[in-house]
Amino acid sequence: MLVVTSNWAIGDGTLLRPFAAWRATLPAAIHRAAVRGGFRRDGGYRPIDGLDLVVAGDTFDWLLSAEWCGDVRPWHGGVRPRETRLRIAERSARSARRLFATLARWVRHGLPVPADDGRGRPGRTGVSVPVRVTLLAGDRDFALIEIARHATRMPFAIGERWENADVSIRHGHDLDPACHRGDARAPTASDDRSPTLAESVAVDLVARFAATVGRGAAAGAAAPLLRALAACPVVEIPCAIAAWLRQRPHSAPLGIEPFDEAWRRAVAAWLAEARRCVPSCEVEFDALHCLAGWFDRGFRTADADVVIPVGVHRLAGRAAFGSQRGRDDGARGSMIGHPEQVAWEGDPCPHGIGAGGMSRMGQGPRVLAVRRGETGVCAEVIASGESHDPVVTIPSSRQRWDHGGLVVDAA
Repeated sequence: MLVVTSNWAIGDGTLLRPFAAWRATLPAAIHRAAVRGGFRRDGGYRPIDGLDLVVAGDTFDWLLSAEWCGDVRPWHGGVRPRETRLRIAERSARSARRLFATLARWVRHGLPVPADDGRGRPGRTGVSVPVRVTLLAGDRDFALIEIARHATRMPFAIGERWENADVSIRHGHDLDPACHRGDARAPTASDDRSPTLAESVAVDLVARFAATVGRGAAAGAAAPLLRALAACPVVEIPCAIAAWLRQRPHSAPLGIEPFDEAWRRAVAAWLAEARRCVPSCEVEFDALHCLAGWFDRGFRTADADVVIPVGVHRLAGRAAFGSQRGRDDGARGSMIGHPEQVAWEGDPCPHGIGAGGMSRMGQGPRVLAVRRGETGVCAEVIASGESHDPVVTIPSSRQRWDHGGLVVDAA
């Protein structure tokens, strides 16, 4: 049995208190799905042979941290940035230690499920089925493979892609122009690299804004907004602000003026920093000035539907989906965990794929149980922070769609 999820976005807690309710329910949802998976088409029961849990990228959010609010950045090379990444990684793993302890226990001792009673029904005794957990590197935890080298007794597999006979899984941030890296080389002790546009916005805009409004009297009101800003793609930032403004009660003790002022200062500071250290971005126009104007509208968009400007929506990831060409995987489908961009007015989501990733206010990631059925590979939603259709079918025919098969958002 294969379970796929992504975008847990577990941070170190220095700028944003995590929304952790989903962590307590996730193991139970996976356990229930494993028991249900033992029931076959004929109604008989036989325990599953094993469970593969794949977290398809962005297990951690190592960008939104107070550690980067000084003179060190994630894209810097050298000893200090590496030590900073290790500190952030250690704190973020510690903040979710109960979840990871449960998964590690499954890996070491197996997942207990009912045994077959010999008549095709669950018996009174139990059996432990083997569990394998794989964490794939994403755009917000790109250093996962580097960090894993320093970890001791790591019970999880780490990589960039997971494959079996039915499906190929990766995070897919390389399909997003905002996450495009101009230089794929890892920084050395003396080499820096250019930040991606998504990294620049996360560290020099969102983190800067969080450091200003995430403390004091505004901290409680700002927490849902900061979670939404941390979870949404670059072009959706004003949409997330507008959604937060619409949900705020009119009787809130703090008006929006302190947030608006802090946000506009953060946008101006981000633009100045981005002009100095130009981020890489896979578009053929000056995205910085265009984005700065779009971001600056953030707190003045609550009373109307937010329509992403034409120039800005060229940064949306789906433009890259249509331009990617790769090998034909034949009957194997493809699953990605990088969030789909929100549909702008008049442009429905392609292939019926809805907006993915973390729910808008951080309610939790989607979790899919992937099984082979008569019509292809079926992905059943077993946990989700948002309402979605219960089953997604990944055709197993040889029809080709761009980079090797239908892409299903796993987040």
